[in-house]
Amino acid sequence: MGPKLEEFKEKKEQLIQSARDLMVKALTQKEMHVPEKPLKLKIAVQTGVGTAEEHNFLLDYYDVDSVGWGTPFLLVPEATSVDQATRKLLANVKEEDLYLSHISPLGVPFNTLRGTTNEHLKQKRINDSSAGSSCLKKFLALSKEYGAKGICSASKKSQDLKLEELEREKDTLWLKCLKTKK
Repeated sequence: MGPKLEEFKEKKEQLIQSARDLMVKALTQKEMHVPEKPLKLKIAVQTGVGTAEEHNFLLDYYDVDSVGWGTPFLLVPEATSVDQATRKLLANVKEEDLYLSHISPLGVPFNTLRGTTNEHLKQKRINDSSAGSSCLKKFLALSKEYGAKGICSASKKSQDLKLEELEREKDTLWLKCLKTKK
């Protein structure tokens, strides 16, 4: 994370100016009021902070506006809906208990804890041939792979379509293999 934050720090003014340029262009096209000065750009960092010293370092050294603590935040029962068994795992996590997951619908890899209740539920859905989320609010319905409307790549519908596609490809490859053997 350090090199990325260093780049934000070094190029903060450039980022502010390019964001302003985009905003001015969009507002001008819509014939809306354009603010005279650039708006304040706030940069928030979400990472695995574990101490107040780390928190303050990120704020001061990288000149960011706020810091999210990640896992420690999940330990607060009043703030999250994490179940008690998973909360206990989180409180005692070791590095070897984590793995890098690539299931994010945004394509952003993230550390995941082995053995959580959610992991067991996900595996049960996979075993029951009903993998994927319901994607009720459509916040991440960004993939245009299956149509102009957009679909969440983590949704059951998207995963079912992808499995059908893979099955057709498998059948096509099988037929090609049969033809080349003749």
